[in-house]
Amino acid sequence: MEQIENLSAEDLLLAPSGSSLDLHAVAIAILRSKRLILLTAFACAIVAFLYVKRQPVTYQAQVELLPPQTARSTGAAALTGTGIGAENSLNVLGAAVQAKSQVDSFTIILQAWPIQDGMVKKFDLVHAYGAPNATVARYILAGRTTISGTREGFIKIALLDTDKQRSALLANGYVDQAREFLRGLALSEASQRRAFYEGQLASTKEALVKAEEAFRHLQQTSGAVSIDSQATALLGAATSLRSQITAKEVEIEGLRGYSTASNPQVQIAESELAALRGQLAQLESHGQGGYTGRALSSVPGAELEYVRATRELKYQESLYDLMVKQYEGSKLDEARDAPAIQVVEPALVPDHKFGPHKAKAALTGFGVGFFAALAFTLYRYWRAKMTPEARGKWAEFRQALRWSA
Repeated sequence: MEQIENLSAEDLLLAPSGSSLDLHAVAIAILRSKRLILLTAFACAIVAFLYVKRQPVTYQAQVELLPPQTARSTGAAALTGTGIGAENSLNVLGAAVQAKSQVDSFTIILQAWPIQDGMVKKFDLVHAYGAPNATVARYILAGRTTISGTREGFIKIALLDTDKQRSALLANGYVDQAREFLRGLALSEASQRRAFYEGQLASTKEALVKAEEAFRHLQQTSGAVSIDSQATALLGAATSLRSQITAKEVEIEGLRGYSTASNPQVQIAESELAALRGQLAQLESHGQGGYTGRALSSVPGAELEYVRATRELKYQESLYDLMVKQYEGSKLDEARDAPAIQVVEPALVPDHKFGPHKAKAALTGFGVGFFAALAFTLYRYWRAKMTPEARGKWAEFRQALRWSA
């Protein structure tokens, strides 16, 4: 033991190799270099402290809000009133599916460059940040902004700035810019929907005129034909279902004009369409749908032509009424403002600074310096324990790493 303690660091480093790692010798080598390790750690801590001390003080302002709820159009709501009862459960399911997607989608919208460019222009961030142009100012703003969603379905916008007043203004400014952006999107989408239903309404009106002319011609050529009450009930039920199916198909076609097949609204509308088609098929096959006890195929042959003409006329009338509701609903949507953004907690002027943290920087610098000096000590120990053959291989490896090799 006394012999080991009397060994110098140089003796330990130059000790012959070839045996397994001697942890005791490694520990002695580290203890012999404790002054170097501690001095390096303290030097790094001081450098980190001085560097952070020269950084400007920053403040963080936060705003918490609810993403706008995506509501179905007024025209679609009109159709809902004439739909089947199972749609209520489908709407509940759709609301659950949309909950997460709305937070994610609105988080992405808040990070879009049109909103950030609006922030740069409104608050003159090019001059405030000392940036050469608006693009650089936008990147600086994005780097100082953190937008995230919470488990409860809220969205938090946290913004850092060297001016406490400006940090609160910018955080609240994101909400104002998002409202303007959504208002533009809502107007564009509603205009497309209105133009679509306007064309559908015109074509439906032409079909209604043709059906009226065909029915009038049938009455003039064949005379009045009466049908029983059960056939009338079947006719009304089938006509209502057919008009709802056609209107639902038009609604789906309109939704696909500005959304994808994975959109929850499209999926809900397709489920409703499948249910309506199933009810119509059941009614036409055997009449067991809660309407009558007969099927449409059981109507006598003498009345068949008259039934078809009457059914077509009522179908076109019902479809025209539904298209009018859809068109009026799209006009209301076009005149309506963008979905409201509900601010839960507006950003206030922060009282305490957010950074920089001098103590944290000093501790981080101390840890980095400590482990760097420790690694250097172990590297020296490893180099000293290398055999001549290993030294030669190491020299060849270093030579191969050079660019001139």
